[in-house]
Amino acid sequence: MTQTFSNSRSKRVIIVDDDGIHERREGNLVAFICWDELEQLGSRVVRSEHGTKILTGLMRKPAREFFSCASGIWKQRYPDREQRNYDRIVRRANWIVFFWCPMFFVVPGLVVQALFWFRGSPESLSPKMEKIHRSMVVGLAYVVLLMIVYSYSRWKAVRCRAGLK
Repeated sequence: MTQTFSNSRSKRVIIVDDDGIHERREGNLVAFICWDELEQLGSRVVRSEHGTKILTGLMRKPAREFFSCASGIWKQRYPDREQRNYDRIVRRANWIVFFWCPMFFVVPGLVVQALFWFRGSPESLSPKMEKIHRSMVVGLAYVVLLMIVYSYSRWKAVRCRAGLK
């Protein structure tokens, strides 16, 4: 089974077949990663154990189709490696949702609150602090909602992956 994915802008063609993943530009083979050397698979980047890297450069829909096609073949042949790749993707998503989002939405407000408190709560800054309080509440609500939605979607994905639906 051979599937071809192309990007007309860069004249790049990504081919997924029984041997592995090929990258061709203007008809010439640029990179090749066979299935037993595949280390990391994503919709944008494919890497081998030996350092070979293929940037797919595909748009969103073809990138999803490429990922589902390649991961399906990889899962059939090397389920343990595919599981490690899946766990790596989940760990990255967890870091983003549970660490970086709160860092960007909540921590700046906490820093401003601490500075306001250390300066002795000057009266001239009180109206601005009300705005900061409101923005912190909105940021905190956003982060909590994001965590709830993410946790629910992870729960559904785990059930679907296990075949429970």
